[in-house]
Amino acid sequence: MLLACAGPSQERTAPGDGRALAPDGPGRTTVSLPKQAGVWTRPDTPKRIDAQTIFDYMDGGGELYLAYRFDHLDVYEYTSPDQGSILVELYWMRSPDDAIAVQRLGRRTG
Repeated sequence: MLLACAGPSQERTAPGDGRALAPDGPGRTTVSLPKQAGVWTRPDTPKRIDAQTIFDYMDGGGELYLAYRFDHLDVYEYTSPDQGSILVELYWMRSPDDAIAVQRLGRRTG
């Protein structure tokens, strides 16, 4: 699952549902994800990826996110003992226009 969001300095809504996304300080953001979805559960805090660690996290493609003013990435892994895992990546961009551009490019190349 991929969600590209506007950065922490602006009022933001989640694409498609209009839910507000609230900042909690510079470079910090909060999204209300369920702790459990069916048999899958997630950790309390995400793995945080920033501009300095994006190339450690992904093999190729980091340049695209940085070109569109990437702020950070929050990664949650929902796991289930018998049904594997679901990776949720929340990409935080500095503006809504940057988030939309990355989403459009992802649909063309992904």
